[in-house]
Amino acid sequence: MVKPSLQILTETCEPWWLSRFKDYQKRNCDPEYKDPDHLPHAIRFGYSMGHVLNDLCASMWFTYSLVFYTAVIGVSHTMAGVIMVIGQVTDAISTPIIGALSDRGSANNCDDPKCGSRKNWYSIGTILIVVSKPFMFSPCLICNHASTEIIKVAYFSFFIIIFQIGWAAVQTVHLAMAVDITPFDKERTFILALRNTMTAICNSATYIGQWLTIMFCGDDSRQINQDDMARFQVIVGAIIIVGLITSVIFLAIVPQGSARARMKFSPVEDQNMASHSLTSCSSKSERTCIKKVLSHWKLHYIGFIYMNTRIFVVSVQALLTLYLHETLNALTYELATVPLLLNTVCFVASLAAGPLNELFGHKASFVTGSICGLGASLWTYFGTGHLGRFVLMYFAAVFYGVACALMQVTAMAMVALYIGEDIRNGAFIYGYMSFLDKISTGITLALILHFHPEDNKNYFTVAVSDTCGISCVLALVALLMLSSPFQDNPSTQCKAENKNLKE
Repeated sequence: MVKPSLQILTETCEPWWLSRFKDYQKRNCDPEYKDPDHLPHAIRFGYSMGHVLNDLCASMWFTYSLVFYTAVIGVSHTMAGVIMVIGQVTDAISTPIIGALSDRGSANNCDDPKCGSRKNWYSIGTILIVVSKPFMFSPCLICNHASTEIIKVAYFSFFIIIFQIGWAAVQTVHLAMAVDITPFDKERTFILALRNTMTAICNSATYIGQWLTIMFCGDDSRQINQDDMARFQVIVGAIIIVGLITSVIFLAIVPQGSARARMKFSPVEDQNMASHSLTSCSSKSERTCIKKVLSHWKLHYIGFIYMNTRIFVVSVQALLTLYLHETLNALTYELATVPLLLNTVCFVASLAAGPLNELFGHKASFVTGSICGLGASLWTYFGTGHLGRFVLMYFAAVFYGVACALMQVTAMAMVALYIGEDIRNGAFIYGYMSFLDKISTGITLALILHFHPEDNKNYFTVAVSDTCGISCVLALVALLMLSSPFQDNPSTQCKAENKNLKE
């Protein structure tokens, strides 16, 4: 009797990749199939608009702030690093605090769709960004030719602190609402992939804006200098206008409150929900105290993976421009075209990140991105000659773009999977991840800029390749050592069932 049952099970137990592909094809290609997991397209669109202002501002901050403060304002690399650290530390401190306050507001009467203070914090953050951002890329109004670097740093740091508090509020709330509006892991991964897709579009838009201002307002046959102040101001003005429009769209379309209050689940649908959450953080219990959340070791382990992923992405954004500007002596148009190509590829890869995670799982997607990132880092280090450093740098940018998209989308999806149904602590957990992100990236960039020798043009070659390569390897090794809750390969279940029948 055992043998026929075993044969039937062996025939029906398909390879995990084939099972995933058939499920994905049914969910996305069958017009008669109605997936209860999917959010309405309007909410998906509205959510994708919610982080556009932050993305546009972050693109300017990470890509052009170091070049702006050194080449246009005229401060040293060390002082530019101090400005960067002040901004990153402010963001790091603000995110967990705002996350905890946002969770506290949303925890009251959580079954009411109108509950919570997420959108209040989002609105406050948007206002702070709009007020402070223009001053960050404008002339110092209290400075003159005799002003010291300390005065310049203090002036810009004041507006950067205001900006980073607002940026932290928008980022934390937007990420937390990804787990608020849907309890399904696949849908969370999808809307987070949409979020990263918009990030790539915003980065590309910034570089296109830079290129257009070069064509109409500048000279593309020289490097950036003090005469380029007006170009930066034009780009920032466009960012504020577009960001305000998209923020209003997000506030108008995306609902606030627990998804359970708006949806009714059958027992079958409940099995498809993101099931991982801390035992003490169940959505049916009171909001878990922060101490208990921080006592769970896996939070810090996942934080380590997320932190190294962000170090890789931020290093590509911030250091690649300095590598082009100082090591390769790139012209102004090259400072726009290489990052533009990188983010165009990142945009395409972000569109594919959701299906890849659904078809092959989080680990396979992250490994693919890590291999691309490590390959690009090695090419940056070993590339020599005019062909290797200039022409084929565009090919390295392609691999950097794929790596940034796959690694970042997968890392955010893993955090969402870890949160599971514990939406009452979702903003704090994302805030904690952002804390690790900002502290680590700020210290990394500050140390790199502090030890920058003025007479070594190859310094940023080593800085880019080593920082990106090491962070990529650390994140990859940590992920491969982690099993639950991300090892969800269906073939494992098939093997277990076969083993039970044999016994």
